[in-house]
Amino acid sequence: MNRPLLAATGLSLALALGGCQLLDALPFGRSHPPVLYSGGVTPETRPVMYLGDALTFKLEDTARPPESVIIDLRHLASGHTKRLRPAVSEIPAFTVPLEASELPAYREGELNRYRVSVTNPSLSMDPESSTEFWVVSDRSIQPPPQSPFSIGLSRPNEWKAGGTVDELEAHAKTLATSAWQGKAVTLTRRKLAQDERQNWNGMPEEIEAWEFVVTGEFPQFVLTKDLNTLEKDAVVKPNRLRIVLSRSAPVYVLLAKAYEEQP
Repeated sequence: MNRPLLAATGLSLALALGGCQLLDALPFGRSHPPVLYSGGVTPETRPVMYLGDALTFKLEDTARPPESVIIDLRHLASGHTKRLRPAVSEIPAFTVPLEASELPAYREGELNRYRVSVTNPSLSMDPESSTEFWVVSDRSIQPPPQSPFSIGLSRPNEWKAGGTVDELEAHAKTLATSAWQGKAVTLTRRKLAQDERQNWNGMPEEIEAWEFVVTGEFPQFVLTKDLNTLEKDAVVKPNRLRIVLSRSAPVYVLLAKAYEEQP
């Protein structure tokens, strides 16, 4: 006799596109919300956390709490994992101190990335929720910049030319001074030739791509490898940005790259 199958439902995220938008190929501003089940426990994190902070957790449905939970804190570079089994009744006040002695494989002076996962063993040994974050000791280090414009996770259905080059430059300046917190910035601009362009999400040849080089003073950031020139996630204090925008309606951020160059 066939047993009934349990159908799993997925969550879909729809974000409205508008203004100057960030393509899904570009990581800053991208969020990875934890997978969530009713009655579960989810970690409360920020993209960058600091030594001395505390990792906290939220019980999503106090009326239907899980029977038990397993919390795994994994150092992604080494694979070392710390496993915790707090009582569910302790969750509202339960914390994991982000101290060097408490973090598995933490190394001072390096960029340590962790994944925290929560499992409800009464349902399965697959994590119900998980999220990743960096831990650094210097509180002046900022998380990856987020675009001040609307962010779209979808590829554009169509490309429409529009806007002026001066308007594009205003977008680039806003990115540099707001998202990247730049001061005393100066910009230069040029139109990219066809042989300099990448296949940015199928952008047609008739849509112009403009490059803006921004110099100025910027804080230290944790930047993914797509946002810096080191080809790895790193702490970078830029003194120059390269931003490429589409001359379209809406405008898309095609590329953003930070350079830390010696004078």
